[in-house]
Amino acid sequence: MLHTITFEAFHGRSHTVCLSDDFVLVERIDDMPFAEGAFKTSLLLFFICLRGHVRFTLDEDERPCELVAGEVFICQPGRPVMSILHSSDCETAVLGYAPRVVDRLMTTKQDTWEMLCHAFANPILHYDMEYVRGHFPFLLELICQRTEKRLYRFAEQQAFHLFASLLFEFINQAILQTDLPMDGQTPKPLSRSDSLFHAFIHMLTADEGCHRTVTYYADRLCISPKHLSNIIRKKTGRRALELINDHAIEQIRLDLKLSDTAINQLASKYKFSNFSFFCQFVKTHLGMTPQEYRAR
Repeated sequence: MLHTITFEAFHGRSHTVCLSDDFVLVERIDDMPFAEGAFKTSLLLFFICLRGHVRFTLDEDERPCELVAGEVFICQPGRPVMSILHSSDCETAVLGYAPRVVDRLMTTKQDTWEMLCHAFANPILHYDMEYVRGHFPFLLELICQRTEKRLYRFAEQQAFHLFASLLFEFINQAILQTDLPMDGQTPKPLSRSDSLFHAFIHMLTADEGCHRTVTYYADRLCISPKHLSNIIRKKTGRRALELINDHAIEQIRLDLKLSDTAINQLASKYKFSNFSFFCQFVKTHLGMTPQEYRAR
């Protein structure tokens, strides 16, 4: 049986830290939900092996994926993991990122999605052991400390940036292991699908959640919605509409959390045809009404 792990499954588990339904840190791999069975999750997962070794079986027809100390395995959202086996001396931490916050971080630079997608195809990152044992435990311990909110005035903000820093650390390592150009180097010519994907990400970022249909973006790219959907799925492993809605709800969530704009004005800002549709959209994606989310 293939279990689906939601973000809620991590709440209340031992040796597990959650931050605002955006990030999760599991300090020991044994504390992963359904660690002894087959599962998939909507989160982007990074398995950091500090000691020992881990074996992942991803698909029944594929060879197992071996992870040894000093390596990081990237598991993209929605990818089934059939089994996880590890040595008795294994020390492996797991970082999880909600898709909406990955979208938010990725749009800081248009080619970052391309780098991340390349990492999905080459999911094992190799590090020097001294770097791994000196660098990662320190950052992971900082995350655990900063989630003790009563001790630090800006704990949530600090933890957010620590999680973000680790994400870009992994993406940077993926670049170093490939022939992707670094900043200042001449990039390779883009294929047609790459150009369309970049244009889509640019429009999605500039739109800030005001349009929420695949057709809207496909029309502006002069391609069919089906063609755009195929490009997005190939590049990210996700449906185009899911990416659009996640980006929109992230913008709305930040407005509800950080601004004092009246909720009915937010419905107009994001171009909902009426207030009821806005409330329904928020409840569908956040599990509560806009009023309830703001009052948390």
